Amino acid sequence: MRAPRRLTARFAGTLFTGTVLAATVVTGTVVTSTVVTGACAAGPALAEAGWRAADATQTRVDRFKVPAKHEIHRDLDVSGTVQKLSGGKWRGAAGAAVAFYYRPLPHGTWTHAGSIKTRSNGSFDWKSAIHRLGKFGWQARVQKTTAGLTEYKPSRSAVKDTFLVDRTYVTHFVAAQLEGDTSLAAIMQDYPQSGGVSYATVTGIARFYYQPSGSTGWSYLGKSRATKGNLGSVAVEVAGTLDGRFRIVFRAQRDFLGSRATQSLS
Repeated sequence: MRAPRRLTARFAGTLFTGTVLAATVVTGTVVTSTVVTGACAAGPALAEAGWRAADATQTRVDRFKVPAKHEIHRDLDVSGTVQKLSGGKWRGAAGAAVAFYYRPLPHGTWTHAGSIKTRSNGSFDWKSAIHRLGKFGWQARVQKTTAGLTEYKPSRSAVKDTFLVDRTYVTHFVAAQLEGDTSLAAIMQDYPQSGGVSYATVTGIARFYYQPSGSTGWSYLGKSRATKGNLGSVAVEVAGTLDGRFRIVFRAQRDFLGSRATQSLS
């Protein structure tokens, strides 16, 4: 076998330079060659020679998932798979760009939340901190993408709904006997008494219960509403000096999860 040699040639106006292992030349035209390394100054001449880019490939989003309910102190986890139509079959689309959008339900404006590229099998997982409360629709959108020699057409997933909620804690729970009455008070927060990050003022109704010393049953004492104006404070006052256990129950309501706490007084 002859030693490799450099070849510079022009095909339909396009300059090609490379190392050729074997070549047969007929009237100055290379008929057969194997190129090991080379570079092609491609341009309009390719079109003149009859070259054209492959048609864009159809895509779809499969198995798009968002949690039906999500607590906003944790990252939201979104997943799915982008597929391409190849040879009449749907296969994983590697390197496709996927953007995520959400909007308040039922008819809010779409907001871009982030983007990611798919793995080699077309799958994707995306995590992000979303600190809004309420019901939202989510959608994954495949962007017009070129991955290697493949150009992907845009496509969109079905809209998936999720309910973004906030946790609650009964904090600073105090039970005291004052001037012959029993006073109970607490503060509803979305972080524990030991500390944390707050994303919303907890609002809603807290209910108070009493279990006398030596008893197994609970009696209802009353309710109090936590508002933005009172910064989540709740309190009731009961006539008489009560001994035993006291409980505050904040049931899940609106955009807030439920919680409870118990305090003793003797």
